[in-house]
Amino acid sequence: MDGGVLGELQYESFNAAQITYKITGVSVHPGTAKGKMKNANMIAAELASLFPEKEVPEHTEGYEGFYLLHNMQARIEEAEMVYIIRDHDREKFLARKKFAEEVAAKINEKNMVMLLNMNYMIDIIIWVM
Repeated sequence: MDGGVLGELQYESFNAAQITYKITGVSVHPGTAKGKMKNANMIAAELASLFPEKEVPEHTEGYEGFYLLHNMQARIEEAEMVYIIRDHDREKFLARKKFAEEVAAKINEKNMVMLLNMNYMIDIIIWVM
């Protein structure tokens, strides 16, 4: 079924969630951008860099949990990143989910200092599968 060979029956389960980060940037003319532009592409790249580098499907196996950047669309004004988190262990899964929320809070806190009242926040939506 999920990555197995034809005829194989999978009887185990895992915990998973889909997390969507929506980033709102601020676009201004590049000639006058200093101190004003907030490039959602760069914020998305920074957000992605906060996730553990080796806790991705490319570096995990068996029952090891992971974060998967499944999809990303971005431009200066806005970006959307869709992650899947998965872990067989319920407590580790909940810790992963909490970490993903903390990543958004960290990015928001850093960027709110720069933007103050410009209505900027990373929205996070979590879907549990």
